[in-house]
Amino acid sequence: MKEFISCDWGTSAFRIRLVERESNIIAAEVRTDSGIASTYKLWQSNNPAADKFSFYKRVLSGHIAMLETQCDKALDNIAIVISGMASSSIGMIELPYKEIPFHIDGSDISARVIEDSDDFKHNMIIIPGVSSANDVMRGEETKLIGCDTEYNKDEQVFIFPGTHSKHIVGRNGIATDFKTYMTGELFDLLCNNSILSASVQKNNIDENRINPYFINGVTEGSASNFLNIIFHVRTN
Repeated sequence: MKEFISCDWGTSAFRIRLVERESNIIAAEVRTDSGIASTYKLWQSNNPAADKFSFYKRVLSGHIAMLETQCDKALDNIAIVISGMASSSIGMIELPYKEIPFHIDGSDISARVIEDSDDFKHNMIIIPGVSSANDVMRGEETKLIGCDTEYNKDEQVFIFPGTHSKHIVGRNGIATDFKTYMTGELFDLLCNNSILSASVQKNNIDENRINPYFINGVTEGSASNFLNIIFHVRTN
């Protein structure tokens, strides 16, 4: 396999990339807001009696066509690896979670392989999520597999920011626990639907430097009650 298509189908975002395997170069990339949540709603509003799996394949086909336009070549018969919410109850096909502990390199996470067909000329490799006694994740386990980790006897914590941030605990190449924090979703609710919304200027970030307001927020937030400290956005 010289190249493959990587599809990260999250709750609110869709990312698809053509990856050259030997060089690890991303040859083309398409990002849209056609996340699983909006795709599921679209399927429900159009024709919920229709086959959901076929509907999602058509959405995938549209994005692959965009990817073909970007790289200026046909991508038929190239396998597509799909991670994220595609394996959830509102996704393409629901797959059971792999229970923790699991190997950080992904060697004990079983994927579902679906052969290509006349209407979809790509083998699909769908990655299931991971569960603990009281938490779940779909997609972040593949990010963890991609990390350059060491078999360290010391406990390690891997933090993946996002709509639902995951903090994964590992030791000796084994993920032993994880917790979900609704950071991105809560930020969106506060910025758009709360009394704080008028006090927030969104997307005003210089990614090339450390933002002092962010540092102040982390410092104050770590020492104070969250429900109290967020009101300071308004009083400040």
